[in-house]
Amino acid sequence: FVYSSTFCTMKLSKVTVLTILAFLISAPLFAQFNSLMRKANKEYELHAFNQAIETYKEALQRRPDDPEALGNMADCYRQLNEMVEAAKYYARSIAQKKVEARHLLNYAHVLKALGQYDEAKRWYLEYAKDDPMVGNHYAQTCDFAKNQQQISTGLLVSNENKVNSPASDFGPTFVQGQI
Repeated sequence: FVYSSTFCTMKLSKVTVLTILAFLISAPLFAQFNSLMRKANKEYELHAFNQAIETYKEALQRRPDDPEALGNMADCYRQLNEMVEAAKYYARSIAQKKVEARHLLNYAHVLKALGQYDEAKRWYLEYAKDDPMVGNHYAQTCDFAKNQQQISTGLLVSNENKVNSPASDFGPTFVQGQI
């Protein structure tokens, strides 16, 4: 009985030592992540989106599934009009449990900008659970956009190579039925 008690104490002390060791290793990583997030969020607030993206990438190396970092990084890409990249990071962000509702709305906006109206509508309706007026309104815009795709404009767009010059052209003029 004494032997097993000593064995349990020894086993308990190994678990305690391993727990303390794990804490000592993870504490600096947690502090680094928080420091990177503060820096990235400040860059985001200052609208330095390119810099914020790089800092969020560093933070995500330490915590790959952080919903705030993923969502804010997606916002940065959206602000830079890089919709495909924005969609990738919004998709990762909304897969997390603690996603902000604004990221759902922005994800839907990005999907709509990419012409993915059915998927955008799905996320607008999900957002409508938090804000029914806004979410349902935007869901209707997806239906409208889909209907407009079916309507012909009657216009033909063509590239007029002979009109463009190497300089900055502005304000074409029609003379005798030609540009």
